[in-house]
Parts: sequence; C-alpha cells; structure tokens
Amino acid sequence: MNAPSCVMHFIDGASPRDGLVRLLCADLPILKGFTWRRIGYTLLVAAAFAVWTTFGVWMMVRHGPAPKAVGIEAFFLHERWGWLHVFRVYLCLFFWQMVALTFADNMRAVHAPRRLLLVVAFALGTAIGSVVAMMTGDYLDRPPVWGTVWGGLVAFVYFKRRHDEELAAALHATQLAHVELKKKTLNSQLQLMQARIEPPFLLNTLQRIRDLYETDCSLANRMLDNLIVYLRAALPQMRTSTSTLGQEVRLAAAYLAIERTACRGAFDFAFDVPEAVARSVFPPMTLLPLIEAFIKCAKNARQGSTAVHTHARARAGVLELSVEYAGSSFPAADDVVASLTARLRALYGADGKLAIECRPPLGAIARLQVPHAYG
Repeated sequence: MNAPSCVMHFIDGASPRDGLVRLLCADLPILKGFTWRRIGYTLLVAAAFAVWTTFGVWMMVRHGPAPKAVGIEAFFLHERWGWLHVFRVYLCLFFWQMVALTFADNMRAVHAPRRLLLVVAFALGTAIGSVVAMMTGDYLDRPPVWGTVWGGLVAFVYFKRRHDEELAAALHATQLAHVELKKKTLNSQLQLMQARIEPPFLLNTLQRIRDLYETDCSLANRMLDNLIVYLRAALPQMRTSTSTLGQEVRLAAAYLAIERTACRGAFDFAFDVPEAVARSVFPPMTLLPLIEAFIKCAKNARQGSTAVHTHARARAGVLELSVEYAGSSFPAADDVVASLTARLRALYGADGKLAIECRPPLGAIARLQVPHAYG
C-alpha cells in the first residue's frame, strides 16, 4: 500500500490551498511507509491500551479500598479516567511517535547511526504528542510515562521484527545468488565435459568410418547412420542445461551403436526404460559418461564379450537408474564417479546419489538416484 495520496486536476489560477493540498498529497521519499494501514494499526493499538488502562482504573474504583458505584457510562465518559479521555492521550502520543519514527526510518544520514536516529525521533515524537495532548484537552494527571513505555515497547518489537525480516531476506537473496552461481558453474562444467567427450569421439568415429570404407562399405554405412542418429540426439542439447531420461537414453544408445559397430558386435546393450519414466527430468551428460567409462574399461581389458544393460524405474518420488556392466572388472572410474557425484550433490543435495558396486570376478553395477519429476 502506498502513502496516502490523491489525484487532483489543477487549472490556471489555483489557490494557495490547492498548492498546499498538492504538496501534502505528493509521494515524498521521507513519507515512505506512512500508509493508511499503519495509521489504522496506530488507532487500534491506542484503543487497545486505552481499554486496558481504563479497565484497571474502573475495577479499582469499583472494588478498591473506597468502592464507588460506577457504571459502563463512566467507563467510557468519565472526565478523568474514561476511555475516550485515555484514548485521546494515547493516540496523540502513539501517532506522533509513529510519524517521527517513519521520518527517521526514511532518513539516510551518513554520519549518524540508524538506531540513534530512531531513539531521537522517538523522544521528539513523544514530546510533540505530549504537547498536542495538553493543547487538545484536559491532561490532568496523565503524564506521557505509560505512553512512552508502551510506545517504546511497540516500536522496539516492530523494528526488531523488521530487522529480522530484512536479515532473512538478505540471507535468502544471498542463498539464491549462491544457487545461481552454482548453476552457472555446473553449466560450465557440463559444457567442458561435452567438449572433452564429443570432439575426440567424433574425430575417432570419422576416422573409423574412413578406414572401414576401404575394407567394408556396408559396415561403414551402418556406422555413418549411427553417427547421424547420435548427432541428432546430441546437437539439441548443446545449448541447454536440462534434459529428460528419454533424451539421455537415445544419446547413449546411439553412442553404443557406434561402438558396437566399430567392435563388430563384440558387445551387447539394452535399455529397459518405461515410456512414462522416459519423460522424467534427468541431468544431462550423466548417463553417457558413465557408460563411456564402462566401454573404455572393456577396450583396455580387451574383453571378448561385454554387455551393458540399463534399467530405470520411478517410485515414491525417486528416479532409480541402474547400469549393469558384464565383462572385465571395473577398477578405473574414480574420476568419472567423483565428477558425477559432485554434480548430483550440487543439483539435488543429499537426494542425488551415485554408487559403483563391483561384482567379482567380472562386472560392475552403477546405481543412480535423483528426485523424480516430469519434464
């Protein structure tokens, strides 16, 4: 809600009164926070404290050492302690305290601490309110002591709570900036990983195709077709940081088809991914580096028969993916696992998990878990 304002149309020859109204209705920075809502709260607080004070005096008069028969009319209209009288005093004090604190809160003094400005403003507002209360009615024995105490308490609670909210908002903004920085870092790491994987793989594949055309044209054509499928799956993800499990599976399947063609069918692969699960959100470049590590291990070990089977399922809000590798042992994937584990933790915290379990004498299984959500 903005500060109390009005819209007026002025014509030539406007009176000084119109100019004064225009000045009072202007949106001044020093009036920021001086809203109808704050004025309404001030009225309610003054009324509540007036009820409390008046009720205490009313009960003392009725049931004190010298009890008197006073009714509900005296509660509201008594000339010394009636609710209307006490409400006027409290309202004068609280209102001018609120105005002075609002002005001080909007001031940007370079050499004066903000707390000092608020204390001085509170004292000034109390003094002005006391003067107004004395000028507008019978002040009697109602000094501004209780108004100062209760007004100071209310102001302290309000500014303490707002200070805590400002700290919480600043902390939240810092956390959001930290998360955004993490996302940018992860995107950079993702692009670096793509740059590391794709150029050597493409160059090696093109060289293989060239060599195969000299010996086996049909096999070379098959590998070229698989490379086209791979590029169609990979190129749309070059400029994005999001993906689905289905897209990652298509990319990995195209890669494995190329490698199987190059190895002349020396290994087998299969993907068991239900269609509904394939639409799930999945971090890009997570499945392919893992499978590539398995394949490189098989090549280094010169294992004759190799199989890679991938299974996926979603349950209880968790997407579970397992990559089973049957072939040579799997001793050298620490760097891949460490990199992927760091990415999963940065993206999902404790909900992102990756574990490699060796299966002696030959083979291993990788188990990956991320929160389940549809893209």
